[in-house]
Amino acid sequence: MEIREARASDAATLHALNVELQEFERRGCPSRLPGDELPVSYIDGLLSGMQRGRSKVFVAQADASVVAFLACELREDVLEQDPLYVCITDMVVTASQRGRGIARRLMAAAEDFAREHGARTIAVTALSSNSSAQSIYRQLGFEDAAVTFERSVIYPDASSR
Repeated sequence: MEIREARASDAATLHALNVELQEFERRGCPSRLPGDELPVSYIDGLLSGMQRGRSKVFVAQADASVVAFLACELREDVLEQDPLYVCITDMVVTASQRGRGIARRLMAAAEDFAREHGARTIAVTALSSNSSAQSIYRQLGFEDAAVTFERSVIYPDASSR
């Protein structure tokens, strides 16, 4: 298993992995778009963001196939004493490859990226319904840091929406 930076030639495979993740997440969050409606431009944006030096997309390659990816970016939170952190925006390991330590290796690459830029924290979000992702993140040393609440906007007249 090789962990490397993504290349433009990986775009189609990354999109397919993103579709797989989307369909998995839709089981616990039906408001998500169907995977086949995800725009390919999303992956193109992740890849082009690497050129600015503030983000990375890492892939796990087994033999000649990309089987997982992690996208991360540098962010700043001016309310924190150490404002620079790395945010994991996307991570997916294809179902047939889960449980082989791939997420751990991808996260290690993200941590190296954080160190290279002097960031002291890595943040990742998981859907409240995705207990397997939450479990993996806790095994990797992540702790609960915030809870996000959301609700639908209520319109008194459905036609005003």
